Amino acid sequence: MAGLLVGLTTGLFTTAHRILNPVIALLYLLPRIAMFPLILILVGLNEQANALEITLAPFFAVAISTMGAVRSIDPIYRDVAASFNTGTLDLYRRITLPAVLPAVIGALRVSAGLALTSTTAVEFLAADKGLGYLIWHAWQILSLQDCLAVMAVAGILGALAYGGVSMVERLAIPWQRRRT
Repeated sequence: MAGLLVGLTTGLFTTAHRILNPVIALLYLLPRIAMFPLILILVGLNEQANALEITLAPFFAVAISTMGAVRSIDPIYRDVAASFNTGTLDLYRRITLPAVLPAVIGALRVSAGLALTSTTAVEFLAADKGLGYLIWHAWQILSLQDCLAVMAVAGILGALAYGGVSMVERLAIPWQRRRT
């Protein structure tokens, strides 16, 4: 949700774009896992640090995709909205959000995988349970079958998340026909 809001804001407002786009570009290019020690120093070794690390990759995927989609909307729509004295909230809700929903859904598809990857990486480093911990433990005891079993579970969870995003897409964008 934060990525969507940042993407909409930086896409719609030039001042916000000038301020936030360089910050987003800088932080996005830093490896997420390399930021984890800094997060641990700032937040401490707790669940909040894990949650923050896990949400970084999806945040950037959604923010950047949404910003790009907003900036690619034909300016005529904003001009028409301005001629009807449309407020900022209506500009978000009635014009911008419906126009960018397909790109946002695409970013959510990517984000599902990024969140699972981030979760696994965090569990490699700072957990005593979870998929990442189980994969790491299986590697330590050289148990190929355990490692493959946990990876299969991770794959199933990823497929379920992907399917969940597809359901959201059908509900959020009913006007868009599926091409299969």
